[in-house]
Amino acid sequence: MDNRVYIPLTTFMRRVANVDYLAGIKVRLKSHKDIDEVAQEIQSLMRERHRIAAGMPDDVTVRTPDWVKEMAESVSGTFNILLIIIAGVSLIAGGVVVSNIMLISVSERRKEIGLRKAVGAQRKHILFQFLLESTAVTLTGGALGIVLGVLGTRIMVLLTNMPTSISWEIVAVGAFCSCLVGMIAGLQPARRAAALQPTEALRS
Repeated sequence: MDNRVYIPLTTFMRRVANVDYLAGIKVRLKSHKDIDEVAQEIQSLMRERHRIAAGMPDDVTVRTPDWVKEMAESVSGTFNILLIIIAGVSLIAGGVVVSNIMLISVSERRKEIGLRKAVGAQRKHILFQFLLESTAVTLTGGALGIVLGVLGTRIMVLLTNMPTSISWEIVAVGAFCSCLVGMIAGLQPARRAAALQPTEALRS
């Protein structure tokens, strides 16, 4: 506060800003129930004082908390769409990586697969095994992402003192998407592993 200088408004307008008008004013009401009514009255008064003819656009904008809320929701909605697109691209890229890793794993474990089939493992058992492995990989990555997100939120609160909230519904959706990506990415490798013949697998 000791770095502030207070001067009359008219002096500021004439000597500092070099304007003869107010750029904005704030109106405080006793009750929030009167916001819309007062906003309409202010708009009508400003049109009258500025001599704006009927049908001409306003030259003054009256912003209410509801207007600010709508703007914030609009920006938030656009931001959320952008995040969904980024998350979708990340999931696709992650799914491709996991699928390639599982295909390599199938190639390197042909003897293991052949041995399991030779001792009685059925096609569905091999299929389930590789689907479970790919799902475990993506679910582990999703769990690490959730942990890092929660820790990042806590650190931001400590550093900026900004209140934050964690939506556990979104966390659950993230975990579900991780499982879904793992199952989809591991489907083709699992089918390839299940289709191997024991004799061919053991011979390789």
